[in-house]
Amino acid sequence: MRSKCVDGTAAFEIIPRNSISILDLVVREIQDYCMEHKMKINPKKCKEMDINFMKNSVTALRPLRIGYNEVGRVRTYKILGVIISDDLKWNAHVEYVIANAAKRLYALRLLKRAGVMPKDILKVYLCNVRSVLEYAAQVWQDISAYLSDAIESIQRRALRIVFPDSSYQQALDLANLTSLANRRILLCKKLMVDMRNKNHILSFLAPQVSTRTIPYQLPPFSLIRDFRKQNTRGNVSKISVSHTCC
Repeated sequence: MRSKCVDGTAAFEIIPRNSISILDLVVREIQDYCMEHKMKINPKKCKEMDINFMKNSVTALRPLRIGYNEVGRVRTYKILGVIISDDLKWNAHVEYVIANAAKRLYALRLLKRAGVMPKDILKVYLCNVRSVLEYAAQVWQDISAYLSDAIESIQRRALRIVFPDSSYQQALDLANLTSLANRRILLCKKLMVDMRNKNHILSFLAPQVSTRTIPYQLPPFSLIRDFRKQNTRGNVSKISVSHTCC
């Protein structure tokens, strides 16, 4: 007997002021599609998130239902490894990233006690710790200074393990590294350059112009700001993340 499994289906809707949501119709279509292809939706794994910046909300959002089961509403949701919050802030994601990376510093301490060479410990840090701190950084780079400092503290701790007698700047020079804040900016710039290639999947988000004449600006930042302004003017957004499984 063969089984099919599809994970991570998401539906997104922007509801203008005094309008009604049609997301329940979309959910119904997803249900019909699953039934047609011999799949079953697990309602317990389906979540709904509302993003609303109106001071006086006049739009009543009915809860989504899958069959007789009501979809639970959440304030945060992790999708593709990134935690999205209903206030469009990155505090929850940064806290998650820091906690995950901090656990991996113990491996560096063990390697240091075992007498492993600093260059080899650095390789472990780059592969197992920094990669966690920078995962999908192009999405959440637009963070507050205190969140950026919190992320930077993990690299400080890591380099203190490798070079215990050096300051942070000295350790960066010895390891031939730069700050994580600077690296995130470079990653965003690289993404912008790649997106200006017409063959890139996200090329429609970037202006097809020379990088020498237009100053750097990452579209996701502006999109988030515009999204906030748009909702402040009176729009409600509704996000439903549905997991379809066997």
